[in-house]
Amino acid sequence: MVVLFMILQPIQNVIEKHGYANGEHVRLAYQIEDYLENSRFRFKMNIAGLAAAIAADMGFSTKEYYLWLVNGYNAGITGCYIDALSKPEGALFPLRCKRINYQGASKRTWT
Repeated sequence: MVVLFMILQPIQNVIEKHGYANGEHVRLAYQIEDYLENSRFRFKMNIAGLAAAIAADMGFSTKEYYLWLVNGYNAGITGCYIDALSKPEGALFPLRCKRINYQGASKRTWT
C-alpha cells in the first residue's frame, strides 16, 4: 500500500500502530483509490476518505460519524464567521453570478 499524499502518511502510521491498517473499510478505500488513480480520473484519496474508512472499521454508524465529524467543521466555521463580521456585506463572494463563465452542462428543468 503506497501512500503518496504526505498528510496521509502520519495517519497511516497511527492506524498501523493501533491495528486498523488492514481493516475491511481501509483496505476497500485504498482499492477504490487504486482504481480511480489508474482510471481516466487520476483521483487520489484525501484525508476525509481515509478518516471515514477508519471510523467504519471502528464500528461507527453513519449517524455517529456525522455527529463526530461536525465538530471539526464547527471549529473552522467560527473563525470564518468572526473574520466575515469585520467585512462589508458581499465581501465573501464578490463576483456576481453573471460574471462567472460557466462551461458545464446547461440548465435542467426540475420536475
